Amino acid sequence: MEGFGGAPRFLAYPRAFTVQSGTNAVLSCQIMGDPQPSILWEKDKNTIEPSGHFHMESKGDLYSLLVSCATPEDSGLYVCRAKNSVGETYAATVLRVEPAEPREGEGCSGSVTPAFLIAPSSMRVCRGEDVMFTCRVSGQPCPVLEWEKDGHKLSELFESSHFAVGQKPEDWHFLKLFGARPQDGGVYVCRARSGSQEALAAAVLLVEPQALLDGLPNGSPAHGPEVLAERQRWRRHAAGRRVGPETWVPNGVVPARVPGAKAFAVSAGKHAKFRCYVTGKPKPEIIWQKDGEPLAPGRRHLIYEDREGYFILKVLYCKPQDQGLYMCTASNTAGQTLSAVQLQVKEHRLRFQVQLADVEVAEREDAVLECQVPLETIPTSWYLEDRELQPSHKYVMEEQGVVRRLTIRDARIDDDGIYLCQMKDKGRSIAEVSVRGVIVKRLPRKLDVMEGENAVFCVETRDVVEGSCWSRDGLQLRESPRTVLKSFSRTHLLVLVHVTRQDAGIISFTVGESQTSSQLRVKCKLQA
Repeated sequence: MEGFGGAPRFLAYPRAFTVQSGTNAVLSCQIMGDPQPSILWEKDKNTIEPSGHFHMESKGDLYSLLVSCATPEDSGLYVCRAKNSVGETYAATVLRVEPAEPREGEGCSGSVTPAFLIAPSSMRVCRGEDVMFTCRVSGQPCPVLEWEKDGHKLSELFESSHFAVGQKPEDWHFLKLFGARPQDGGVYVCRARSGSQEALAAAVLLVEPQALLDGLPNGSPAHGPEVLAERQRWRRHAAGRRVGPETWVPNGVVPARVPGAKAFAVSAGKHAKFRCYVTGKPKPEIIWQKDGEPLAPGRRHLIYEDREGYFILKVLYCKPQDQGLYMCTASNTAGQTLSAVQLQVKEHRLRFQVQLADVEVAEREDAVLECQVPLETIPTSWYLEDRELQPSHKYVMEEQGVVRRLTIRDARIDDDGIYLCQMKDKGRSIAEVSVRGVIVKRLPRKLDVMEGENAVFCVETRDVVEGSCWSRDGLQLRESPRTVLKSFSRTHLLVLVHVTRQDAGIISFTVGESQTSSQLRVKCKLQA
């Protein structure tokens, strides 16, 4: 049978019905139309947005609205509106939610699996402010709530005086952090367990730091950060020698030189990797410095904490100007400790006559990189970081005598990065290409996470924007208990909570005609 064409038309209307508080309510209807209509649900004349409480689904010509763990406040007039380019129509129905009969000796209403009626909200605060996450949970028996940060129990990360958890009337629960610190930023997950059933909700906390070397706030007695002599290592990627000895200094003091700092060498164009293992409670704040100046994350400076608890600094594609004294400073309320290493960058004997220069272009402009080799017979290859480029309409490669030229046509945000011209079996010349556009901080080219971990993606835009979209493999992502979407002014976040292999794919952020993408790879945990 051919489908009905033209303006939208209801083949089956949503029906009115009554449910008990704490149960799920589903409003369903069947709509035909050509072109396929867009569907909008309203309650009491207010548009319903997808959330953990309201979930919209469509399968063919069947459309439904799920109200999870309905409460009496969900009672009201619901309208389903269908619209396409030919016309529009609507249908209305009434949902009544009756209070559940209280059971003697029970503090929670309903007899259902745990569910978040109101999930905790993501937030951004300044250093030193208090933070309050609140949520409302239903379930029977009464759910037990547990909070975690970045996959760790709070007691593993924070001293007891830094946080408090509790419960308020009407099934409200809270987590409060006192005097937020930059290292408190991360993904907070609340688990609600009732018997063998579990529900979760997640929120993101961003803590804006003040001056990098501000004095730390006073607090309760703390264990000073220890740079463990037998465990802390500063290493290049292939070096295994330990740095010693460590230096203890009072807060706010940064020495101009560190006696006894070891020296390590890396070939130009290779990566230098330093890692530092630090303990202390509260968890120390880590600052990386070069020649006494703080280092910020950037195209060639990766700064992060790995899953083994090491603080990592990677200097990518080292240049001669990367030589210097690198220090890791760890601070908490008890004091400050640091360790240092002197990095040397060895250049190849056969060098480029003229090195590549950094280039900055506007989005959709062409970017041109040019250098000169010592002999015109020397073959060269071009790379975008670790990917060898091939001649194409996108990448135009020219050789004129000793001149080597790469033209990147119609530069987009994901063309922003580190480019290399490499002489065969000889030296490299390195340059950064900056692409100016709506997106000023793009996604990493790939992100590897283990099953069960959180995958966090962050994009920054030049201005406050509207109409941005996150997608996976071309399908738009929606807010859900395992998917956190949040924008703070010009900062845009996507968090996939407790990822599975099904979450792997190409993650994209799109605003207007600008887009940045990352390949999410989910690795299986090895079974013991």
